[in-house]
Amino acid sequence: MFKTRAQLKAEAKQLLGQNFGKLFLVTFVPALLLVIALLGIVLLFTLVEMLLITLSYSTDGGSVLISVLGFLFYIVFLATIIITSLFIQIGISYTLLDFIRSKNPAVLTLGNAFQVFKTRPKMRLLSIAFFYWLFLELWAFVPFVGIVKSYAYEQTFFLYKDNINKNLPATNYITQSRQLMNGHKMDRFVIDLSFIGWFILSIFTLGLLNIWLVPYYSLTVTNFYDSLLQQSTGQQQYGATTYQNSFSLINFNEEIIIINSTGVQQFSLLDFYLRSQSFDFLIIACSIKVDRNSISIFSPSDFF
Repeated sequence: MFKTRAQLKAEAKQLLGQNFGKLFLVTFVPALLLVIALLGIVLLFTLVEMLLITLSYSTDGGSVLISVLGFLFYIVFLATIIITSLFIQIGISYTLLDFIRSKNPAVLTLGNAFQVFKTRPKMRLLSIAFFYWLFLELWAFVPFVGIVKSYAYEQTFFLYKDNINKNLPATNYITQSRQLMNGHKMDRFVIDLSFIGWFILSIFTLGLLNIWLVPYYSLTVTNFYDSLLQQSTGQQQYGATTYQNSFSLINFNEEIIIINSTGVQQFSLLDFYLRSQSFDFLIIACSIKVDRNSISIFSPSDFF
């Protein structure tokens, strides 16, 4: 069942109240380190720019080359800022999602906030980000449509996290986000509306309120994605519903195994959701053992 806005915010506020220190570490310290790093990059850029200007005056016929070098350095500088900011933002979001799902404060570490730099395929993320921003920029030329599309595409990077081992095209995650948000963009917009008063109030506190507000907002929108995905896939941890069409479905480690007369097929939860809109399936959080003449189903308690 999809959680209401009040439930999402109440859960976020409860988690924040119980883990404020660690959430501050995860959400603000990386941003602070990023600002310090960017200041260093700006200083370096300024020094190099001054050096290039000096060389352009002292070198006969070399002003064009130096101008080109200055432009290239500016491009590298801008790309460094964008990529670093993107990776930190995604790393923080992934850490919050892991925390919401596990309810384990141990995942709220500074190292996890920088997880994108350490473990995840960076070129795939960059390609997803490229198409994400390209589509948004193109839609921005149509009045109001750009805003709608920004909500439609918002879950793109979360969906990449939940399908990290799938070799999917970059645009596939954007399409999945659009399908996942179908009928829920207004729900997401109303969440933003409910925070407008808080963000206005933070202006009068010179931004100090953001120390509490940013983790609160981030947890709420992350919880929104997790609740939406659970509702859309019909997947609840250790839960089950009725099924039709003589299918048996078993969910284990975010995989769906479909067993029927044609054999065994395996999908990710999201792939399964996108392929099976017209069915009502049984999803059980457990594992299976397929013998020659039988199928044994093990409940989660059998593993502990």
